[in-house]
Amino acid sequence: MSSEIRRTNPTRLKKIHRQSVEVTIELDPVDAGATAFSISRLDLDRYELPEDSDLVAVAYSGHHEMRAEIGTVGKPKIGKKFAFDYDLAGASTFRLLVRKQSSPVLLASCEQIKATRDGEDKTSSQSLLHVSFDDIGERLWRLQQQGGDRPVLVINNCEQPDLKGKLAMKDPVMRGLIVPQAFEQVLIYLADHWDSDDGEDHWVADWKRKLVELDVEDPPSPGEVDNVRRWASDATDSFCDLCKFVKDVARMELNDG
Repeated sequence: MSSEIRRTNPTRLKKIHRQSVEVTIELDPVDAGATAFSISRLDLDRYELPEDSDLVAVAYSGHHEMRAEIGTVGKPKIGKKFAFDYDLAGASTFRLLVRKQSSPVLLASCEQIKATRDGEDKTSSQSLLHVSFDDIGERLWRLQQQGGDRPVLVINNCEQPDLKGKLAMKDPVMRGLIVPQAFEQVLIYLADHWDSDDGEDHWVADWKRKLVELDVEDPPSPGEVDNVRRWASDATDSFCDLCKFVKDVARMELNDG
């Protein structure tokens, strides 16, 4: 009798195989950190679950977890991006929970889903814009670039507004207002030092690789000031198309509303 009990699933909880679920992590085009995740594939037909069952994705790392409602079995939110909470920015393991509609009753689950990383071939694993924090008076930020050294984005370390915290939380408004302008300034600086890279690890080589990924041609001669500025502006437009700064701000406002 006891042996039969051990073989029985009294809750009738269905186990979903990990092969049925694919989670994708989106990487930040600037620093290659994980910014969001989405369910990129979901195959639940074989499990014969009610179409109106609620789906919940759970990202977890250490003692922290984040839950996102991702639709129903019949209408899952495939491809919808969910921005990571700050504590979960490094999460790569997930759970999928299937619950009875509008109820805490659990019908099925998939455990220890390992996420795949989207865009790893589209962005360098090394940060393009190195960041430091300093007291720079009434400036919110400035770009430190001197003598051919790697450019550094300097952010004001004031307590209020907490720019350091906003940057750590990947605040889309702050990023959208700062990163494109800093990127464009670096490109103008880069044009002046285009031939100065002395190896694959040199900062110029990092930026050249990024421009190849963006399908940007080599810059004009540094003496052609207007053409260099036009080149930097066009390349920055391509970078912004990749980063989708406006869409990120719109998504934030939609979620806040």
